[in-house]
Amino acid sequence: MNLSSSGKERIWSRNWWKNASDEIERIDQKVKELLKSDEVQEKVVH
Repeated sequence: MNLSSSGKERIWSRNWWKNASDEIERIDQKVKELLKSDEVQEKVVH
């Protein structure tokens, strides 16, 4: 997963096709990490 200058992460297709389950796990961990942030929780709830 690469971080762009905007802080967004990218899923590269070559990584997805090589090992999709690892990419899903990585995405899941990132989402959980983001949800710990109060700012993100506020946006998700409202």
